[in-house]
Amino acid sequence: MEVSKKDIRIGDNVIFKRESKDVIAFLVSAFIKIFYPNWDRWGWHMAVIIERVALPHGEIDWKVLEATMPSARVNYLSNMNECRIYRWFNKPLDLDKIDAFVNKHLGCKYDIWKYLFTVTYGILRHTFKINLGKWENDEYYCWEMVEEFNEQMGKPFTTKHETLILPDLQKLLESSGCDNIP
Repeated sequence: MEVSKKDIRIGDNVIFKRESKDVIAFLVSAFIKIFYPNWDRWGWHMAVIIERVALPHGEIDWKVLEATMPSARVNYLSNMNECRIYRWFNKPLDLDKIDAFVNKHLGCKYDIWKYLFTVTYGILRHTFKINLGKWENDEYYCWEMVEEFNEQMGKPFTTKHETLILPDLQKLLESSGCDNIP
């Protein structure tokens, strides 16, 4: 379920707008669109809200955990592109579990090869109902990091052995209210 920026909570999932100058994202998203004709191609990058930060003069910013080149890092939401915020969890998350997840994944390498594998296998699964599972290692691309975060916090998107790609995740986030999700 999409929420406004004024209603952000720790644990919310974020999809960032695809940058128009990112030629590779444009081409790969155009290819994915062939198999997902209803996908709007608006978003391309994902992260998860991990901390609320009080700034001087009563302003608020949010820290996000993102997997990006060359490795997973913490960033500020205010430093990033236009985004959509999605509520996946209906209850507050355990902050110690979040800290443990962040500490374990911070600095993990970005995995471009697994990203290409996921797009290919996600299209095979979506189009031909062939599920080849997931490529498991300790390197991540952005939406895989969000998937693993949600799983570790107790509410996975899907089974551990199903390959999903961004249009699948966006559809799940948009179509399900957080109170309806197991």
